[in-house]
Amino acid sequence: MALGMRCSVRAVVAKMALDQIFWTPIALVMFFACFALLEGRSTAYLRAQLRAKFLPTLVKGFALWPAAHLINFRYVPNPMRILYVNMIQVRFIPHLGLDTVAATLLGSPAPVNVFTMQCRYQGKVCCGSHSAEHSTQ
Repeated sequence: MALGMRCSVRAVVAKMALDQIFWTPIALVMFFACFALLEGRSTAYLRAQLRAKFLPTLVKGFALWPAAHLINFRYVPNPMRILYVNMIQVRFIPHLGLDTVAATLLGSPAPVNVFTMQCRYQGKVCCGSHSAEHSTQ
């Protein structure tokens, strides 16, 4: 496709549907898994996060990305598509991150230092139990 040519509406819808149906769920699982890994969380925590937040996050993405991709595939020239998507991601990804760590920011589980993978509780390195005592004291 030449720089100024546009995709047909049928091709645009097909590309957008493939992205939303196949890539988005995989990307969200990877997103939550990376956060859990960086926070030093267990696979049980990851499963709980996915049960609680996967569908609401998917819906938030469906509110933005189909329209963004329709514009991208229909009007943005090929060499500029990655830049266009990255500009939208710069605004969208921080919201996902805040949603993911909202419980920690609001005082539930003790925060984890992602560089040392150690939980700090009351100024000391945590015992590692990650029990309810963290959120109740």
